[in-house]
Amino acid sequence: MTTPLVIPGPIDTAVPVEAARPFCTFRLEERLFGLDVRWVKEVAVPPPITPIAHAPDSVHGYVNLRGQIHLVIDLKILLGFAPTKVQPDTRIVLFKSALGDPFGVLVDRIGDIVQLRLDQIEDQRPEESRDGDNPLTCGIGKLDGELLILLDASRLLSCVERSLV
Repeated sequence: MTTPLVIPGPIDTAVPVEAARPFCTFRLEERLFGLDVRWVKEVAVPPPITPIAHAPDSVHGYVNLRGQIHLVIDLKILLGFAPTKVQPDTRIVLFKSALGDPFGVLVDRIGDIVQLRLDQIEDQRPEESRDGDNPLTCGIGKLDGELLILLDASRLLSCVERSLV
């Protein structure tokens, strides 16, 4: 018997406060970010990345991983930082096919999987975006001594598509 694929969505406020939700953490420009781990397929060391002519700045290129082509998005550009320079600690976070065509994002350095309870998460962004804020953010997680900026993986491809218009 197979287990049905559960598509993660916004943070569910009906879940008891004690229930924890896992997030994959990573660093961009020394800031800590997180993605719902249920969207993440794998984390990989980037193979050579092939640029795509005339693509938006946020598209770093594509990679061939085990015979499958993945679009590689420069998450730093989507978040308003300088472009990513691939370094030894750089990784690609690849997403499950439920989000669309195979793609991943470049991150400066991968972190840990952390569990956040609902009472540790603030500002869950139920609207598409709040004034002046990035539409990719969906909340802020409070960890011991640090804040975790939570991103909505389901909005990544649409942000790249908007840059084409």
